[in-house]
Amino acid sequence: MDTAASDLYEGLMSQLECPVCLENMMPPIYLCKNGHNICKNCRHEMSRCPICRHEFTNTRSLAMEKLSAIQQRSPCVYRIYGCKALCRVRRSDHEDVCPFGTYSCPFQCPEIFTRKYLIHHIKEEHKNMFLQCNHRTTIIKLEDYDITEDYDVIIMFYEEVFLCTMRTINGIWYLLIQYIGPEQYASSFRYKLCLGNMDDDAYIKVRQRCRCVNEDVNEIYRTCKCILLPAEVICHALIEGELCFHFKMTKLEPDTEHGY
Repeated sequence: MDTAASDLYEGLMSQLECPVCLENMMPPIYLCKNGHNICKNCRHEMSRCPICRHEFTNTRSLAMEKLSAIQQRSPCVYRIYGCKALCRVRRSDHEDVCPFGTYSCPFQCPEIFTRKYLIHHIKEEHKNMFLQCNHRTTIIKLEDYDITEDYDVIIMFYEEVFLCTMRTINGIWYLLIQYIGPEQYASSFRYKLCLGNMDDDAYIKVRQRCRCVNEDVNEIYRTCKCILLPAEVICHALIEGELCFHFKMTKLEPDTEHGY
């Protein structure tokens, strides 16, 4: 396709963008009294046009519906990373869970990776920060643990990869587990931390739901959607400078196949 034809095609396709949700519209497409378009989902939620403020009608935009048929399927935005899926015009549902979606290295490397190559990168470049677990429960031991320092480690459970971060902020110790993968699947996992001896009165057991690695960490801390303990409790649990705790990951049923 030459440049002029490509520009024409892109210009026509841009007209399919709904002015409310900014997704590409698919039939039925409705009109307001002044001829502005809106997708069917937004039409059910709005009575007036966001552009001219006139009322919407039940009249269909047949010309736009024919235009949408030109691009019934389009390639995934991650096609440059290997995805061969052809999506319908409203392709965000696929791209949100695409196995070729990209992630940044949690250790501040500048490159962008697909999930598969991110795991390979971490194993090669940050192997001291990678822990592979063959069972649901593992014992995490941190030697010479300094509670004032930030600590990050990548943990693999169920062939899935998680970022474990530990922070101390204003006397509160935070432990957060984030799933490296599509946000929809993060809630399928729960984790439990057991600290101390079960026969000891100071034995602590806390549970929390996994968050997604794309979520804002500061917002998670602010809303307490992670494990929080007083820093003095963690200091009391140190044995000769070593922090040791049992860690268990649970995958909720029904089991969701990710296609990874």
